[in-house]
Amino acid sequence: MSKLIKIFGGLAFLVFLGLETNNFMNQKNKEYSTCVKTKMEQSFYSTFPEENSLATNDATTIRRSEMMSLYETRDSDEYKHFSRAFSQEKAEKISNQGANRRRNIEETCKEVYIPNL
Repeated sequence: MSKLIKIFGGLAFLVFLGLETNNFMNQKNKEYSTCVKTKMEQSFYSTFPEENSLATNDATTIRRSEMMSLYETRDSDEYKHFSRAFSQEKAEKISNQGANRRRNIEETCKEVYIPNL
C-alpha cells in the first residue's frame, strides 16, 4: 500500500511540475512577444521619425498603421495587402528594413525571455 502511495505521490508531483513548467513557459512567451512588439514599434519610429508626428487625423493614422504593419509583417499575404498603399519601391524598403530589424530584435528578446532548458 505504501508503495502505491509513493507511486501516486510521484505521479502527482510530476504532473504538478509539468503544469508549473507550462505556466512558466507561457509567461515567458508572453513576455517575449511583448518585448518583440515594443522593440519593433520603437525601431519603426527610429527608422521613420517623420511618422512620429503629432498628426492624428484619420488618413494619417491609417497610413501610419499600414506602414507599421508592413514594417512588422512576415506573412506574404499581409505584405500584399499592406503594400498596396505604397509604391513598390517604398513597400519593399519598409518591409526589408523591418525584416532586418526583426531578426536582431527577436534574438535580443529571446536571450532575455526564453530560457535554455
